[in-house]
Amino acid sequence: MFSKKNRLRFRSMIRVIDQNCWEWMGPCHPKGYGRFYAEGLAIYSHRWTYMLKYGPIPDGLEIHHLCRNRSCCNPDHLIAVTHQENMKLAGRAGAWSGEKNPQSRRSDNEIMQLKILHHTGMPAKLLAEIFNMPLRSVYYAIVEGWKHLSITHGTERKAA
Repeated sequence: MFSKKNRLRFRSMIRVIDQNCWEWMGPCHPKGYGRFYAEGLAIYSHRWTYMLKYGPIPDGLEIHHLCRNRSCCNPDHLIAVTHQENMKLAGRAGAWSGEKNPQSRRSDNEIMQLKILHHTGMPAKLLAEIFNMPLRSVYYAIVEGWKHLSITHGTERKAA
């Protein structure tokens, strides 16, 4: 698996970018993780470089990207953690916020427009019709979720 031929082929699929991330230029999983094929096996590029530098990944552990770049395969940006630790670290970094959440059906831009319209006085019920969303989803976007989106000066609600 780690033959000289495979290591050379692997290196040919990497481009160094900002913060010294090793951007994977080969085939990718739909969620953005690099895929490398060696000896008839498919393996994620970040797992391959982790194992190349540090050895086998301990049972029960996942590889976490410290740089938050899923296509990065720089082993210095990778650590082995439990699933719980991985989710905790991802949550702190905002990895699941807004449109980055795989369950999201709305873009950050769309929710920002909704928030601005609400902030200028448009009723939530009307916003639900305009954006074709359930009323509870409008309330969630305004009050609970999408906290990484804030309304800038100039759109403040006028006092009555």
